[in-house]
Amino acid sequence: MKKRHLNHLPKASYYLPPCLVEHVRGICKAYAAMSELASEGTEFDCPLVPISPGNRMQLPENWIVEAIETHHSVKSQGYILSTRDRDGQEYPEIAYLGDSRFSVLTEARTNCPALLSVRLLIMEATFLDRPERMLERAVSHGHTHLTELKQNPSLFKSIENIYLIHFSARYNADQIASLTRTGIPRWLADRIVPSLCAQRCLTLT
Repeated sequence: MKKRHLNHLPKASYYLPPCLVEHVRGICKAYAAMSELASEGTEFDCPLVPISPGNRMQLPENWIVEAIETHHSVKSQGYILSTRDRDGQEYPEIAYLGDSRFSVLTEARTNCPALLSVRLLIMEATFLDRPERMLERAVSHGHTHLTELKQNPSLFKSIENIYLIHFSARYNADQIASLTRTGIPRWLADRIVPSLCAQRCLTLT
């Protein structure tokens, strides 16, 4: 919000889960107060639009974004970004799941088939090893274990690329790079790209 104001850009509308609208509005008012600004009419007074799972928004250039339900320890949702051609046919391009149990994918065959045919899936893999201990922990805390990908390769047959995020701090970049290719079918491993920026930053001195 502040950067848009500094760059003389118009205010943006922010779409977020309904349960967060009032909380974020409160944060905006707090930032305005800390900046000694009025709570209304400033760069922090922007439209906050609730979007629930199943809701769709039309974006410029024939893009559509749809909110989908995810399975975390608190209310959560992800998003699918699709394009529409001149004939009205939609093509799912990018899906972002955020923090979620793997069950969002196993249930997608019936609940959200488009999720299983995106060109890029951005999903978490908090835990990568010791499934005999860590798998149950992942599920109970609303997260995904890499073993679940290994056990369900057929779910990813039509997904072109998988960007894994949200790794536990217990793993360094080298471990992540190795574990995300170990015990995974070659065709699937070749589609996986782990996000290593955070772990590499932790090693900077």
